[in-house]
Amino acid sequence: MIVLLALFSSCENECFHKPLSMLNADFFTIDEGEEGEVTVDDVSVFAIGREDTLLYDSASVRRISMPLDPNSDITAFVLLFGDIADTLTFHHTAAPYFYSYECGFVLHFDVSSFEHTTNIIDSLKLERPEITHKYEKHLKIYL
Repeated sequence: MIVLLALFSSCENECFHKPLSMLNADFFTIDEGEEGEVTVDDVSVFAIGREDTLLYDSASVRRISMPLDPNSDITAFVLLFGDIADTLTFHHTAAPYFYSYECGFVLHFDVSSFEHTTNIIDSLKLERPEITHKYEKHLKIYL
């Protein structure tokens, strides 16, 4: 009985899944005044300065999730649509948030502004500037 108590009490102090705060973006088009979600083919995404780490590699996606840089107040991403690239740049601040005793702190971000190129991307709409560990929709990317 004592062995079972020790086993179960030790499991409670582990962090099985440390949450990440990701900026989630969905792709949209506007056709005859109607907004509609779209799946985009052959999309690759990487952070500028981290070109060796592809977040998406020639994928068909309707939504992408991008991690903001905790060591900077600017994070930029390249979105490759086949051979055509667009750049998204986000200005943000980070603040620690106590998640749990087992997992410790996670970073939450607040996006203050953004810019983008317009080779394929028409416009962006930031719907939720607070980026937390909860899965939420933050950004609409209009093509």
